[in-house]
This record gives sequence, structure tokens and C-alpha cells, in this order.
Amino acid sequence: MALSTTAIRNAKPSAKPYKLTDEKGLFLLVQPSGGMLWRMKYRVDGTDAEGNPKRVEKKLGLGVYPDVSLKAARDRRDDARRLLANGIDPAEQKQRDLRSAKISAANTFAAVAEAYIAKNERDGLALNTLTKRRWFAKILQKSLGSRPLSEIQPFDVLEAVRPFEAAKNDGPDA
Repeated sequence: MALSTTAIRNAKPSAKPYKLTDEKGLFLLVQPSGGMLWRMKYRVDGTDAEGNPKRVEKKLGLGVYPDVSLKAARDRRDDARRLLANGIDPAEQKQRDLRSAKISAANTFAAVAEAYIAKNERDGLALNTLTKRRWFAKILQKSLGSRPLSEIQPFDVLEAVRPFEAAKNDGPDA
């Protein structure tokens, strides 16, 4: 029988964790501390200790109730089942997405610009060249500084520079 929002609201913590099951592998794990965690149980092809093919049972975390509602948890479960139907392990996909987001966040325009200018200093470029590059990076950092490089489009750079195109004497040598 499918889980209802009333049953979730009436769930009380006990001495041991327990499950409130929904359908198609979705369940709500009620912790002794009172936390309620959405989980999905599924099976994928794997291998045993000897290397023989075997179905392996896994669990995927889908969020915390009430931050993730019953409907949202079902939607996330359905998304994970679509991945499984395409031969993709949803837990591994979730890890890849998290790693990708972490790397993307570290590659912001400001971080890459600073690294580029530091490399120019190590390479021994002229002081005037370094000054102009810092000035230009400062202009762009106002609008692009915290954005990941993968999200920046050429028109974003143009929009960041346009206010300074008309003003000819705003440069570092002025």
C-alpha cells in the first residue's frame, strides 16, 4: 500500500530506526533522533568476492523529510528508475554529479584569472603588462568573478566590458 502524508506526519521516533514503505523501492527511514530520511532500495548487476556476476542490492539517499515532500521523493525515485532502465547506477551518477559540481565551483572566473596572472608574474612579464591584465581582470570580476567558467558565454564577457568601451581614459595608465 502506498504511503500517505498523514502516515508520515503521524510517524514517531522509536528506540530503533524503522521504515515506512511506499512502492517501487521507496521508503522513509525514521531515526530514533526523529530525523526522517527518504531512501530507495534497488539492485544492479555486480560481482561477488570471487568475481562471479551477481545482483547487488544498493540504497540511494533521496533527501530529508520535510525538506523533500512525498511527491518530490516519488519524482526522484522515478528519475532514478529511469537511469536504472538505461543501465546507469543512480548512486554512481549522483557521485559523478557531485564531483562535477565541486570541480566546476572551484573553476570560477576569479580563480582562473588569478592563476593566469600569477603564471604571468612567474614568467617574468613586464610590470605594465601585468598591471593591465589585473585591471582588465578586475573589470570582468565584478560581473563574472564567482561564476564557473563552464557557464560563461561570449556575450557575458561582452556585457561585462561594454560599460568600459565608451570610457577611453579609465585604464590603468590614465
